[in-house]
Amino acid sequence: MELSKYSFGIGDRFGMQGSNQLKAFINLAEQGISVTPVWNKSHREHSTVGTEPLSVMEEAKNAVHETDWKDPYHVDADHITLQTVYDYLEHADFFTIDVAAQIGVHLGREEMDHYLEFFSPFSGSMQIGGSVSCEVDDTMLRKLGNNYWKAAVEAGKIYSVISEVKGTNAFIAEISMDEVPQPQNPVDLFFILKMMELNGVRLQTIAPRFPGKFNKGIDYIGNPDEFETVFRQYLTVVKSAISHFKLPENLKLSIHTGSDKFSLYPIMNRLIKEQNMGIHVKTAGTTWLEEAIGLAESGGEASEFIADIYSQAYHRIDELTANYSTVLSIDRAELKLPEVFSALSPADMAATFRHDPQDMRYNPNIRQLMHTAYKIAGENNRQFMRLVKRHQEIIGNNVYHNIMNRHLKPLFS
Repeated sequence: MELSKYSFGIGDRFGMQGSNQLKAFINLAEQGISVTPVWNKSHREHSTVGTEPLSVMEEAKNAVHETDWKDPYHVDADHITLQTVYDYLEHADFFTIDVAAQIGVHLGREEMDHYLEFFSPFSGSMQIGGSVSCEVDDTMLRKLGNNYWKAAVEAGKIYSVISEVKGTNAFIAEISMDEVPQPQNPVDLFFILKMMELNGVRLQTIAPRFPGKFNKGIDYIGNPDEFETVFRQYLTVVKSAISHFKLPENLKLSIHTGSDKFSLYPIMNRLIKEQNMGIHVKTAGTTWLEEAIGLAESGGEASEFIADIYSQAYHRIDELTANYSTVLSIDRAELKLPEVFSALSPADMAATFRHDPQDMRYNPNIRQLMHTAYKIAGENNRQFMRLVKRHQEIIGNNVYHNIMNRHLKPLFS
């Protein structure tokens, strides 16, 4: 199974917007741009809202049937580990193997000796793809081994579990290394790709940790020029590794927490075309936010429901943000008091967390908090589902517009 050149991950926390999401891909295809949809949901998200892995596959199949989609699509078991992979084997064909917990785990003496047998031949001056150069010595190799070899070994174990059940060519493997404190540099990425190959991982996408902050639901925080430099180098490294290590020809970068990074999309668009490389961009909570925005602007019970969710989130902020601490930057002093938020008009309430930087009402702190508040919607699932169904027209338009005009077109047009 081969992932297409351009692909885009669409999360749907409550499984109700698949057709509205897919309509954006259909519209883009009508404009001559082919992007493969990948429905993704992590074990953490399933646990938070009480869903099962099968539900994502069912949503994808239903959306494909309802919209008469004829092109490929995939279902991503997102951020799986050796402990969680087994629940997803029958219900996914794309597996994001998360080895962040193994990064920085040092090797024992015998493990280091074994690792150096493979990598000592790389010692000396090295040029990667004509634009990345470095001097490789024993100290550098040992540092790379202590940082990444355990992660590659773990990835190999997980990959083996998947391939034994599904068959080597019946799934897509992605490696996730993004949820760590420090970014990998381009030389790191080159050696990581070799480590994956040595451990039998036939990966098609890899998600490194980029410089800057990729926070949930808001734009990139950092220097876009620095991102452009590193992104260009990463593309060069991937292209070089494909030829040096005989990796899959369609190997490409994956951008995690990729929604709403509006300042970066023109850079990515230009560079992937310039270097004729593919890309996978993964989004998740942006669709839940569009559901919440649609309810907020609908007035009546729907607005009151969102005001209540915000109030609970405001008072439960420590609990809700605990699992997202590395991908949130909430200035609590900038959050509106619950009684102030609930007194807003439906239009103003929606505008506070709709991602429109030109709107003076937009508050990125409220948007980030609401991103985590899907847990509260899940706790009130019956009322939430009823309200979403009642206001599906306005919500569906929001979901479509968000995916199509804020994401797919800037990235791929």
